[in-house]
Amino acid sequence: MDAAEQGLFAARRGARHPGLVPAEVLARLVRGAPSVNHMEEMALDMGQLLTTQFPALAGEAPRMHAVRFLDRMRAGAAVMFEHFGAAAPETALASPSDTVRGWGAFATVLVTRDPGSRVKLLVPFAADSHFAVREWAWLALRDLAVAQPLVVMDQLWPVAQSEDPLLRRFAVESLRPRGVWSRHIALFKDEPAHAAALLDKVAPTASKYVQDSVANWVNDVSRDHPAWASSTVERWCRDHGPAVKRLARRALRSLPVPAGGTAP
Repeated sequence: MDAAEQGLFAARRGARHPGLVPAEVLARLVRGAPSVNHMEEMALDMGQLLTTQFPALAGEAPRMHAVRFLDRMRAGAAVMFEHFGAAAPETALASPSDTVRGWGAFATVLVTRDPGSRVKLLVPFAADSHFAVREWAWLALRDLAVAQPLVVMDQLWPVAQSEDPLLRRFAVESLRPRGVWSRHIALFKDEPAHAAALLDKVAPTASKYVQDSVANWVNDVSRDHPAWASSTVERWCRDHGPAVKRLARRALRSLPVPAGGTAP
């Protein structure tokens, strides 16, 4: 499949359930074509994908048939690391398959437990053109974010100040108190003010992709800390005006609107 055909293939509408993904689509996915949603990723045979992308590793295909989706992704990472070592992330990045690149993101967990080194390795995945690879990037940092939230946040400061909105979103999502498909970060759930400076830096953005991430971060803690969430959003509105109106509304969506009041 050439680049033009891949573009047309990626532009289709994805199935709403893994069992509804057409056989033709599955056949192309295992040859390295990009998926358009997580349903397709869940449906594809990762053993076949491993075989087509790395024929020499075909004997490892049975390891890719775990029941849980994330277990299959991590199995791919393990195979990559075992055969390519520290070069596994870079090797995976060269693949046209977003799933293989996802294996590479998860392989960084096996390459290093140093927060700074892990963040550096994950930056190319966080800036990937495919939405799923970007999600795997922050999930691959999650174990360290849970164990060492302040240390990881410190390492993410330069990323949060990047001109690339994809990297700014990576910084926020990696520290989200109640991340999707991941363990929660107790410190930020209990004391969200620890992350206030980083959020302040990222909040005034024109990128809806980043706005949604910041809004979800605040929404995560709004039920347990409504006063903190409200005061933070009010401060952003004072400091940045209309630029944060959409973000503010989404950030406080789980809180009741005060009697006689209006949403931000």
